[in-house]
Amino acid sequence: ADLLLYGMGERGVVELARSVEHTGTLPVDLPGAVVFAQSVPPTGEHLVLPSFGEVKADGRAFNSALTTIWQHANPHRGKRLFQDQGGRTICINPPAAPLTAVELDAIYDLPYTRRAHPSHLAPVPALETVRWSVVTHRGCYGGCRFCSIYFHQGPEIQSRSIRSLAGEVQRFAADPLFRGTVSDLGGPSANMYGTHCRVEGRKKGCTRESCLSPQVCPSLMTDQTQTLELWDAVMALPKVKHCFVASGVRYDLALLHEKYLSRLIRERTGGHLKVAPEHISDAVTSAMMKPGKEVFVRFLKRFASLKKPGQYLVPYMISSHPECDQRHMQELRSFMEKEGLKLEQAQDFIPLPMTFSGAMFHTGLHPFTGESVFVEKSKQGKLKQREVLSPAGAPSLRGNSLKRPRTSRKRRT
Repeated sequence: ADLLLYGMGERGVVELARSVEHTGTLPVDLPGAVVFAQSVPPTGEHLVLPSFGEVKADGRAFNSALTTIWQHANPHRGKRLFQDQGGRTICINPPAAPLTAVELDAIYDLPYTRRAHPSHLAPVPALETVRWSVVTHRGCYGGCRFCSIYFHQGPEIQSRSIRSLAGEVQRFAADPLFRGTVSDLGGPSANMYGTHCRVEGRKKGCTRESCLSPQVCPSLMTDQTQTLELWDAVMALPKVKHCFVASGVRYDLALLHEKYLSRLIRERTGGHLKVAPEHISDAVTSAMMKPGKEVFVRFLKRFASLKKPGQYLVPYMISSHPECDQRHMQELRSFMEKEGLKLEQAQDFIPLPMTFSGAMFHTGLHPFTGESVFVEKSKQGKLKQREVLSPAGAPSLRGNSLKRPRTSRKRRT
C-alpha cells in the first residue's frame, strides 16, 4: 500500500476518497496517514527519526524513535516525521484532529442494524454482550504505558451529546429483541465522559503522559455531572427498565466525585464492577504509570461502604509486566488475601506495538531515563508469575465482605 491510515480514520477515509475522486492522486499531507516519500525534505518543519536499521540494532535508538513519535502525536502541534527504511523513506503525518461532538454524533446517528452480518448463519455469542451497549465517548488521558489508546484515539476526550446518546437508546429500544436493559453506557474509561482539560493544554503543547498519574493534573475538569444527567435521560425513556455501566472505570477518577461514585455503585452496577489496578507494587505501578496501592485501598473502602448485597468487584491484574518479578507477584497475592479479593481475570503481559511497556520489554531500558529495567522473558519465569494468581492458588475469600456471592450453576439443556 502507498498510504496507511492510523487512528480513528473516519475523516481521513472521506478526505482520501474525495482526493482520489477529484484529482486521482493520494493526498500525501493527509493528517493521520503514513505515506512513502521520495526523500527527506532539505528544509521545513519536520524531524528525522533514527533509521529502521538503527532501531533494529540499538535499543536506545528504538526508544528515541518511539518517544519522538509520542511527543509529536499531537494533532495541534505535532511535526511531520521521516524515517529511512533502507532504500525508501516513509513520512508520518501528525494525527487527525479529534472529532467534534457534532461529527461524532453524526457517525453514531447512522442507521446501524445491531445484527451480525448475514453471512453468519449461526448465532454470534460475542454480539449479545454488546448489542444493547452505547459508546459515549472516545479517547483516554490515563496514559497507561501498556495501552495504545493514546495513538489510535488520542488523549483528548471526545464526548457525544446527551441528545445523540438518548436518541440511540430510543431507536434500539423499539427493536422487538430489546428486553429493557441497556447493558453498557461507556467508553475506554467510562467515567471520562464529559471531562476535559480546562485550559486545552494539548493545543498549547502539553506533553504529560497522563492527566491522572502520578497526580491528577489541576487543569483537569473531573466533574461527573454530565454523566449523571445522561443516566437520568436514558432512564426516562420508554421501554428502558435498567441501565448499567459495564465498561471499566478509573477508580482514582471516581473517588473525586462522591455523588457519581455512590450512584455508580448503587444504581449502575449490576452484579460486578470492573476496575483495573493491574498491580499494587509501587515499582510496578510506577512503570505502568498507574496509581499506587494507597489509591486502590481507598476505593476498596468506599466500595465496601456503598455496595449493595450481591455486588462485588472484578479487578484486572497483569503479571510479568516490565519491572515485575516474583517478589512483586507474592506481594500482590498477599494484598489480595488481606483485602479478600477474588481475581477473575489475570493477563500475562503482552508487549503491544506503540506502547512504552512494549518498548521496555523489547529493549530492557526505560524509554525516558534510559535506565535498565527488569524484564521477565523466559517462558518458565512468566508462567511462574502467572501461577501466583492462578485459580488453584487464588486467595481464599471466606468471610470477606467484598467476595463474590456463591451461585449455583445448572447444566444447560
